[in-house]
Amino acid sequence: MKLYYGTRRRTEDFTLFKVKSDVRIGHENEILVNTTDGIWRTKVLGGPIRCDDIQVLPEFNSYIGKAEKNIIEHNETIEREFREELISYLSSKNIQLKVAEVEINFNRTKLLIYHDKEVKIPDIELDQKEIEKILKMDVEFVPAIEKTASITCKFTHDFEFAETKRIYSKNEKIIIKKEDGIWIGNFLGIVPDEKKVFSKMNNITILGIVDENLENILKNIHSAEKKALSICREFAQKEKLEMNLLNAEYSLDERKVFFYYTAEGRIDFRTLVRQLAEALKTRIEMKQIGIRDELRTFPTIGICGQQTCCSRFIHKFEPVVLKMAKMQNLDINTEKITGICNRLLCCLRYECNIYEEFVKKVNTLPKKFNYTNENNEKKKVEIVGFNPVKETVVLKNENYYRESIPFARLKEEIKNEDIIDKRRPIDIPDKG
Repeated sequence: MKLYYGTRRRTEDFTLFKVKSDVRIGHENEILVNTTDGIWRTKVLGGPIRCDDIQVLPEFNSYIGKAEKNIIEHNETIEREFREELISYLSSKNIQLKVAEVEINFNRTKLLIYHDKEVKIPDIELDQKEIEKILKMDVEFVPAIEKTASITCKFTHDFEFAETKRIYSKNEKIIIKKEDGIWIGNFLGIVPDEKKVFSKMNNITILGIVDENLENILKNIHSAEKKALSICREFAQKEKLEMNLLNAEYSLDERKVFFYYTAEGRIDFRTLVRQLAEALKTRIEMKQIGIRDELRTFPTIGICGQQTCCSRFIHKFEPVVLKMAKMQNLDINTEKITGICNRLLCCLRYECNIYEEFVKKVNTLPKKFNYTNENNEKKKVEIVGFNPVKETVVLKNENYYRESIPFARLKEEIKNEDIIDKRRPIDIPDKG
C-alpha cells in the first residue's frame, strides 16, 4: 500500500489515504476516496509518502470516469433541491441560520450543511434529527467561514497571512499549502476583517491540523532531514565552502528539500547542489538566512537575561535605527544597545512611538521661559528633559536646580509674555 494526501469536501479538509501499490495517481487529479462517513471527491496534492505506522485510513475507491461524473451531476441537482427544503424548514421554525450551500457525498448517505455561524449552534440537535427524517440521510452542520489568519511556517518561522475555513487554537500545529509545497506551521490568530487584503498578496491556505497519523509521518521525515543535513555537511567540507549549515527541511512529500545556512558573503554551491541532487534524488534549494533568523530558530538568552524576543514572540522583523535610541535619550553605547546578533536591539522599537508622540507635545512649548513655581517665585527656566510615561517635563533654572512638572500644567500656565526663547526644546534626531 502507498500513502497519498489531498483535500476533500468543499472546505478543502486535508486527508491522508491509502492506495494499492499497482494503482497510479497523478497530482491535481480528482478521485473518489472511502472514508468513515461515505465516499467523497478528493483532489490529490501529493505522494506517495513513506510510513509504516498507520493502520486506519481512508482508502482510494476509484477514478472519476464518465459514469461517476453523471452521478456527481445528479447529486448537484439533489443538493439544490435539499438547500431549498432546508431554507424553507429553517424559516418555518424561525431559526436564524443562513445556509451558504449544501454538499452531499458520492454515495448519498450524508449531507453537509454549510452555514454562517462560527460557533456551535445551541439546541440544534432536535432540529437536526427532524431534518434527517425529512431528507432521509445523516446531516452535519459545518461553519462556512472564510477568514484570514496569521501563521508562521517552515524552519525559519516565516510570518505569513493565509486563508482558513476553520478557527484553530493559538500555536496549534497546522498543515499549510503554499506554491512550493505542503508544509507544517503554527496558527497565531485571526486577522481583523479590515486587514483581509493581506491574504491576497500570497497563495497560502490552511488545510487542517496535524493529527496523530501525520505526526507519525513527520517522524520519518525528520529522520530523513537529519540524514540529508549530515550528507550536505560532508559534501560542503570536501568542497571547502565557508558556510554554516543550520538545518535541512523536506516538504511533506519529500520532493523538495531546503538547506538553510549562514555565510559572510556569496557562496558558489553549484557543485554542492549537483552532488546533493544525485545523492538524495530530490529537488534542492539552498537558502541563506541572516543572523537574526538564525537566533530566532535557535533560542538563546539575550543581554537582558531573558530569552531573546525574536525566539519568543517577534514574527516579523521591523527596521530598528539609531534614531530610536536617540529619541529615548539612551546612552549611545554600542555594547548596551546591540543584541547578541550584533544588530540594534529589537526592543528599541517597543516604546519609541510613545516618545515620539510626547516629543511632539513638548515641542509645542518654548525652550526658555519665566516660570512661577509653587513658592510663588518667578525663575528663568529651560526645558532639558521629559518623561513620556509620567507625561512630565524637566525644567532647569539658573541655579541648575531641576524639577519635573506635568506637561498639561505647563501648557496651561505659560503665557506669551513669559516666553524668552521660542525654539523647540527637544531636538528630533536625524534618521539613522
